[in-house]
Amino acid sequence: MPQVKRQASDRSSVSGLLSLKELPLRRLLLATITVGLLFFSLWARVLPPGVDWQPADTADRTIKAPRSAVYTATEATNELRDEAADRVDRQYSPVADAEDGVRRVINEVFSRAQEIHQPSTDQPTTDRMAALRKHIVLDLSEATLRTLLEKPPAALDQIKAATQELASTQMLERLRKGTDDLSEARRRIVEQAQQLNLTPAATQAATEIAQLTIKPNLVFDSELTEQERAAARQAVEPIERTIQAGEIIITEGETVTSHHMDMFRAVGLVNPVVDYSQALGILTLLAVIVAIMWAFALRFTPEIYEDMRQMALFSVVVIAATLIFRISQQSSYFEAIVLATATAGCMVIALATRPVLGSFLALLLGPLVGLATPSNDVRLVAATIICGLFAANVSTIRGSWTRTITRAAVMVAVGNALVLVIATAAFDLTQQWHIAGATAVGGVAAALLSVGVIVVLEGPLQLLTDLRLMELSNPNEPILRQLRREAPASYQSSIMVANLAEQAAEAIGANSLLAHTAAMYHDIGKIKRPYFFVENQFGGDNPHDKLSPHLSALIITAHVKDALQLAEEIGLPQPIADAIPQSHGTYLIKYFYEKACDQAEEDEEVSKEAFRYPGPRPQTKENAIVMLADIVEAAARTLDEPTPTKVQALVNRLVDGKIEEGQLDECPLTFAEVDKVKESLIDSLNTMFHQRIKYPDQIERDAEEVAKAYGQSTNS
Repeated sequence: MPQVKRQASDRSSVSGLLSLKELPLRRLLLATITVGLLFFSLWARVLPPGVDWQPADTADRTIKAPRSAVYTATEATNELRDEAADRVDRQYSPVADAEDGVRRVINEVFSRAQEIHQPSTDQPTTDRMAALRKHIVLDLSEATLRTLLEKPPAALDQIKAATQELASTQMLERLRKGTDDLSEARRRIVEQAQQLNLTPAATQAATEIAQLTIKPNLVFDSELTEQERAAARQAVEPIERTIQAGEIIITEGETVTSHHMDMFRAVGLVNPVVDYSQALGILTLLAVIVAIMWAFALRFTPEIYEDMRQMALFSVVVIAATLIFRISQQSSYFEAIVLATATAGCMVIALATRPVLGSFLALLLGPLVGLATPSNDVRLVAATIICGLFAANVSTIRGSWTRTITRAAVMVAVGNALVLVIATAAFDLTQQWHIAGATAVGGVAAALLSVGVIVVLEGPLQLLTDLRLMELSNPNEPILRQLRREAPASYQSSIMVANLAEQAAEAIGANSLLAHTAAMYHDIGKIKRPYFFVENQFGGDNPHDKLSPHLSALIITAHVKDALQLAEEIGLPQPIADAIPQSHGTYLIKYFYEKACDQAEEDEEVSKEAFRYPGPRPQTKENAIVMLADIVEAAARTLDEPTPTKVQALVNRLVDGKIEEGQLDECPLTFAEVDKVKESLIDSLNTMFHQRIKYPDQIERDAEEVAKAYGQSTNS
């Protein structure tokens, strides 16, 4: 594991994050499919399902707004516009030559009167009155006709002038046809005539002629009226209202009104069309999210990134959660379903892969909730992220399955409900306590569902989850019981190695449970011939004393093949089976090699390859740690006085020796991590070998307790 190799590895990992060309085609294909299915799940946001209802129809389903929009309230706006139009008076246009026509009529009356004024001796007044009535258009009274025919010319001129003044004055006013304006004008003529300096008969004549002569000077103009009313309508600003995404437009069974239709049109539910700009934005965002997902896995969990099955599971969980978010938006328990789905997904990923990936999934599901649901509910986005992070980190394995599931169910139920209540209060929204209760129930269901999913998928996907590792590390597993019974010292050694490996793996952030379980099984091959291994001989005869070094080496290395055969028979997961040969690597069995060299003829050359384990060398950090813990534990048992100094020297010598032999060249351990592994092994061994010193006062107390137990005095 040279320094150059480590630097090259670091550079390659960085370039792998930045260059798409470094990704295998199958990963690129999976990422593309993931983006496509996510976009398909969100298609309803781009093209919401339309409605074909008309006013007065009955809604057969509840409709929520797929997006926020500002719409014009047509009915309310029209009511205001109609009111404005009604306030516009009827419009009138002037009558051409109306005043001149009045003047002509008056002139004609008095001209005719002057023509008939000189009475002939043989024509009575009544005949002349009839002749005058015949030649004028006005229906004058007999008194007025008589006045016109009897008054001298000078008096007639005065009456004419007065009549012209009375009529002209009123013709200057608004005299609208079809209104009371004409009647009002005639009343005003009477009032005005009282001011004339004429005889009563003359005044009466002038008044009557003026009243009958005046006529409307304005007539109703329907076209102008409609134009003015249209302008009044146009001047009224439309009433605009806002509908928020996720807001209920209409509930099932409600009668459709024009108001509902306004909202349907505003949010694109009437003859919906694709919003291409929004579609492109969503597609780009999804591509970025999936790219970040893969980059994160490559950077922080490379072993999972290399496993297409686990990455496929990650993608399936993301897609399924997004689809559920979208489908459940019409439910009255929408918030509870979203949080239950998010926490279940995070727990599945945390249990199936690593908690860090489950936590990362929570960060991805937050924006996906915002995209998948129409409400753009920041409160729900925040709650999804927080609940997902919490669920991913409380679903770690601690103790038995039952304890793990129970703890996770209770904590997720309480956590989800509490986060939703706090988020609702923080955003100043109305608390819905029945939703909070449903959220708690959903948390329990999420925990049970996640474990059920893991149990179902473990076999088909060959997932090695923490739950499975806990099962395998149980001492009551049949193969471990057999090892304890037939090779007890090897079993005890495996336990010691497992404890050392677990602590070292934790020190560098590797999978400590995997390292522990792998160490428990790495020597199960010793079951077949336990007495050939020194730890199981218990001071008896060593069978290797009667065998050649080559045969002894063959028997020792054969326990790896025996272990692999047993692993296949019991269906041991592949990562644990891989740890068996890798934890032994290809290192040399020095004792028998040197013994063979001593027994060889002078010119005989002894091949080292015959005395090496078959390999391969460790390919993972966990398997490398098991190898180092194994050799350190075996050597430490030979120390007569395991002082901290001796332990430190032993660990450094053995680990450095394996590095020099190249045993760690094929694993991703860095030198910094190897240093941490050394420190962990040294600390663990010192703890194991530590002998507590009994001070005099403690010795005296112990002696008194023993004496008291046996009924004797300490002075006897």
